[in-house]
Amino acid sequence: MRALSSLASKYDSLCELQGDTWELIDERERYVDKTLINVVRFFLSANYFEQEPKTPDQLVALERASDFTKGVMKICLENRLQSLLFGKIFSIYVDYDRDPTFFKVLEPQVLSKSAVLDEPAFIDSLVDHYIATEKFSALEDLIMCFDPLAFNIHRLVSICRSFKLYRASMYIYTHTLKDFITPLIQLLMAVRDLHFELRTMPDGSVRRKASLTSLNGDSSNVSEDVTQKGYLVFVYLAYVFTGRAYPYTVLPPEEATIARRDVANFLFSLTQEQDFDHASVGDDGSVNLIGREPYPYLWLLIQFNCEETFKVIKLLVQDIPEIGGVDYELAEQDFPEVSRSFSLPTTRQAIIDMLVFLMQHSESA
Repeated sequence: MRALSSLASKYDSLCELQGDTWELIDERERYVDKTLINVVRFFLSANYFEQEPKTPDQLVALERASDFTKGVMKICLENRLQSLLFGKIFSIYVDYDRDPTFFKVLEPQVLSKSAVLDEPAFIDSLVDHYIATEKFSALEDLIMCFDPLAFNIHRLVSICRSFKLYRASMYIYTHTLKDFITPLIQLLMAVRDLHFELRTMPDGSVRRKASLTSLNGDSSNVSEDVTQKGYLVFVYLAYVFTGRAYPYTVLPPEEATIARRDVANFLFSLTQEQDFDHASVGDDGSVNLIGREPYPYLWLLIQFNCEETFKVIKLLVQDIPEIGGVDYELAEQDFPEVSRSFSLPTTRQAIIDMLVFLMQHSESA
């Protein structure tokens, strides 16, 4: 630790020198590069510590290693030497099989936005570590703190889908791809798969959840249990219908209008969208779609939790007298009871008419 203090002091002295020339900047970085790498290599070679300590001595050794790593990161992050930190220094931790300690110390730095992850090779290693250790909730939090474009976005999307990281998927699609429909489809599929599990408990009781649509932008209030059980769909709709992108971004007015319109258009679809990704295939070859027609997606949410569905619909219409451009392509031969008024732009009254229609024509409403 004294070596780190000496290094930091020497670096501060260099920074106080007069003249901000490229030669001076190079001198600072060369000094830190050479000296810090030597200090890190010496410490890791001279100090053995268990990643999961079982004795007091092992715990002390791990805490000392964590404090040392914090010091290394502090020097690099405060002096904008992240390439050095996530490049050469991290590779030394890997050489000594101490990368779990590096990741553990780094995690709070990333979550607090003190460290910005923009090195593709390092992000790959970080993601692999969290998947291998099955720390999916922590991985999801980290994904929402870095720019997906700094990573292989196709792999990132695949990871989110494979491990059901719905929050991270919402972040990637809405912030990077400007796609507000795909996250909704994924969440609706989760609701479909969990619907019967949550509606009726083994003892015959019905499980109830706390309200989720009054979060006021604070995504930390969304518990892991809620996320896993499919209720995140209501949080997502609440964000979109109030002009926000999960978890913290207020959308520009034009983008918010488009997102709100597209999501409302999809949610109030009269029939299933013709996309096989919306369905799952059973062992017998049968296709299990989302919901049932008419209005399959809206109907699914009403079945899942009627109260929360009405709350997000209220958010959609409370400040907007009319949402234009919605075309439901009515199939009157299949649903003759549906009025042609539904083909008009969606108004509050049109939405109310849809809900009344569903209630009147449902055996289980």
